[in-house]
Amino acid sequence: MALEVTGQVEADRARIRRHLESVETELRARDTSHLPPALQAERARNLDRLHAYRLGGLFPHNPEFIGERVPFFIDADGVACAVGHLVIESGFADVAGEIARRENNARLLDMTHPALSGWIAQSGLTAEECARIQPAYCGCSEKYEPVCGVDGNSYGNACYAETCAGVAIAHEGVCEPQESTSDWPDAGTSTGQDDSTSGDSSGSETTGESTSDSEGHDGEHPRKSGCSLGQDAAGAPALALLLVLAARRRRARA
Repeated sequence: MALEVTGQVEADRARIRRHLESVETELRARDTSHLPPALQAERARNLDRLHAYRLGGLFPHNPEFIGERVPFFIDADGVACAVGHLVIESGFADVAGEIARRENNARLLDMTHPALSGWIAQSGLTAEECARIQPAYCGCSEKYEPVCGVDGNSYGNACYAETCAGVAIAHEGVCEPQESTSDWPDAGTSTGQDDSTSGDSSGSETTGESTSDSEGHDGEHPRKSGCSLGQDAAGAPALALLLVLAARRRRARA
C-alpha cells in the first residue's frame, strides 16, 4: 500500500492554516466594546478577510532561507502574507508594495514604514494583534529523505516535518500503514454463523446441554440466537393443544 508523502508546500500550508484559524478565533472572542462603532465594523471586515484568506490557502513561499521560517510580506510571485492581504484588500495596495520593497522579511513589530502604523490605526486591530496574525514561511531543500511524523503523516524530509509542519519526527522512512480498527466484519464473513456458534458453545459450557437442537434439521440453517423467539412463541399454543388431545385419547382408551 503506497502512502502519500507530504511535501513542503502542503506541510507549510497546513501549519499556516492552523495558525490563522487559532488567531481568528482568539481575536473574534476579544472584547471590543471600547472601540468606536466604525472601528468595530472595520475590525469585523478585516477578520472576515482573514477568514477568506485562510480558506483560500494561497500563501507566500520561502525559496531563500533554507531550514528557517522567515516572514515574506509579498513573495516573488506576488502572493501576500496574511497582514499584507488585509492591507491590500482594505484599499492600501500601494502601501503593501512599498513595505515589500523595503522590509519584506521583517517582523511586523520591527517594520518602520510610517504608512503601516496609519493603516493599523484605522484597521480596528492593534499592532500586537497584527503581529500575532503574521506567520513565517519555511524554506527547505528538495532532497527526498522521507520521515514519519508523530502525527502519523509521512514527510519528504525532516525539514518539511519539523520546520514546515511543526511536527516532531517519530522515525526515518515513511509511516507504516495503519491497520483498520473498524468494528464491521470483513466482507464475506457470515455473522449469523458466528453468532450461532458462539451462542451454542456458550450454552453447552454453562448448562451442559447438547448443541444438536440448534444445529437445524434436514439441511436447514442453524437458528440464530435471538432471532427465533417469535417462531417459538407462535408454536407454543399449538403444542399445548396437541398435548391436551393426546391426554384425552389416553383417557378414552383406558
